[in-house]
Amino acid sequence: MNVWKLIHSAFGQTIKSDRQRIERLIDEHLDRNFFATKTFELDTAFDTFFSSFWSEYLFGNHVSLDAYQHTRHQILSAMKQCFYSNYYKSLDPSGLTSWLYELPVNKELQDAKKAIQEYIGKATSQSMVKRFETDLNYFNEKEQLGLDAKTIAAIVSYCVFDLIFEPDFLENVMYEGLAIAVKEHTDLRVPSARARIYEQGLDKGYLFPIRSRILDEDIQLADGTSLSAGTMVCLNLKQAGIYHSAGPRRCVGQAYTHYFKEHFFNRIEAVDFKVKEVTEPADRQIGNENVPVSPERYLVSWKLRRDEAMRNMSHHAYKGNRFFDVLKLHENAGLNNHMVKQMTLKIQRYIEKNNLPWKDVVIATAEVRGIPIASQIAGQLQLPLYTIRKKGGYKMPDEAVQRENIQKGYGDPDVLELPTDKIKSLAGKTVIFLDDGVASGESAEACIKLLEKPVSEGKKPAVVKMLMALLQHDYVQTSKLSRLPLVKTLFDCRSKAALVTETHQASEQTGLIMR
Repeated sequence: MNVWKLIHSAFGQTIKSDRQRIERLIDEHLDRNFFATKTFELDTAFDTFFSSFWSEYLFGNHVSLDAYQHTRHQILSAMKQCFYSNYYKSLDPSGLTSWLYELPVNKELQDAKKAIQEYIGKATSQSMVKRFETDLNYFNEKEQLGLDAKTIAAIVSYCVFDLIFEPDFLENVMYEGLAIAVKEHTDLRVPSARARIYEQGLDKGYLFPIRSRILDEDIQLADGTSLSAGTMVCLNLKQAGIYHSAGPRRCVGQAYTHYFKEHFFNRIEAVDFKVKEVTEPADRQIGNENVPVSPERYLVSWKLRRDEAMRNMSHHAYKGNRFFDVLKLHENAGLNNHMVKQMTLKIQRYIEKNNLPWKDVVIATAEVRGIPIASQIAGQLQLPLYTIRKKGGYKMPDEAVQRENIQKGYGDPDVLELPTDKIKSLAGKTVIFLDDGVASGESAEACIKLLEKPVSEGKKPAVVKMLMALLQHDYVQTSKLSRLPLVKTLFDCRSKAALVTETHQASEQTGLIMR
């Protein structure tokens, strides 16, 4: 009976259709743990993201991140003490039985194994571990191997032990590449730049790349050299450009590396990182050639690239300009999440910095294109949302609504309305106005006039303190918003045909918009 073949078959069955599962978990944990704040330590945030992603992939959501990280650090500490310490290796070349480290390492490993058993017990039915166990039982029965439940459980435990620290190769490679990209402001939307960054990560991210193996069959090398079964060979994984040299778990490493790498780059390619501070803390000073070499810790901030919207919006000719479909931005789920997060963090910081009472803050927007972004942000911040509609949208008599006439930047007239009762309920509130875009500023100015109308006797009307929009249009000069204390936009929308190019050039500040 070939147990290795059983494990390999079960792993192959388990992960063959896991691409969407892995990509979904990457998205969830990037939003939850990597882009959760405006400014963060790059290495610690990436490690938290990666650990939370891998823990949920293995066990589901019933194992806490803190517990998983504690166990993972126990295993890594023991493994490094066994295999990566030059001191111990010089005393005991076998690296396995030396009494110098057996006792302290043994306790760490026993504690870790106990915790792993608890995690396996908590694993959800759709977790990788439970599906792997199911597939082991399937092939055991199919091949009539006769393994009992205790043996299957032992195989699961053995494999899970390795699976906890197996992705450290990928984590280190991806982090080192990310650090280089951040330092160099690399545009990861360019395939050649992405490939270069990944190669540099490969060069820096390996842990102990020299591995020894005993051949289980005769092989012939490309230069004609013959090696017989039983020969011990040494493999340089770094030179070969692979993560996992052999064994039944190789398919796991190769599969998730392929799935993870491209989707991670796809999710961060729209983001521009800025290094705010560089330190060299003690916990990054390893001093061993077999572990990641970068000693720096980067404090970084992030924001979306200002030209990113142009890559995601369709357009058509309208009155001499290009009219862009801003709603198209929300069809890209990753970009939509970034937009919501960046604007949410900006509003949250503004409210807290100015000591505004949360109970007195509301979000307002105008239909139609402002609603998707405004509703998501209001939900994230748990703030009320008020919507200004076009004439007749509220289906109320004229005397029950307040209206403002506008002339849009591209020439179309329109009328906006808001019920008088809603304006009264806003008395004394601080309003954050969100919109899909700003051109001349006339539409935004009309909305602000409605929101701030003094319709309640003896009460101060609402005050709009901040305007945020997705797009800064360029087909007219912005001239209506100079009185507002704070105006922010995420993207430049280069609508004039003469200014639109196919390159990703950063656009200059236009109008009165402060960024």
